Amino acid sequence: MAEAMDLKSIQCGFDSHSAYHGPVAQWLEHPSYKRKVVSSILTRATIHIMNFKKYLIVFCLSVLADFVASCYSYLIAHEWVISQMFLGFSLPFINFLSVKYFIDNKDTIERLKITFCCASGMAIGSTVMLLLLKDIVN
Repeated sequence: MAEAMDLKSIQCGFDSHSAYHGPVAQWLEHPSYKRKVVSSILTRATIHIMNFKKYLIVFCLSVLADFVASCYSYLIAHEWVISQMFLGFSLPFINFLSVKYFIDNKDTIERLKITFCCASGMAIGSTVMLLLLKDIVN
């Protein structure tokens, strides 16, 4: 019951010692409302972390995206059609967050920082793919 009161006080602005009666109290006690509150809190926390670590996220996603794109090129050359299909399908989703950060930032300096992170990540992704192929082929 105390947990429900805390969730109510967070969402409604009441203190946790207030008495709740009537249909509003029943609605606030409903399990689906509690799930929505927890989901909302988790979503806000995730967005905060993603904005705080945005350059690291952009860099890691660029490494992954360029590695997958290099694999995609390799698969085209060797006619592995099914694997090529799955990699081609995944590439836009991998790049989505980097593009979102780029579009959301209107400042040129911020966009240059994001571009630098992407370029660095892509250089490392291509190099890793070439080193991997070198070990596999030889």
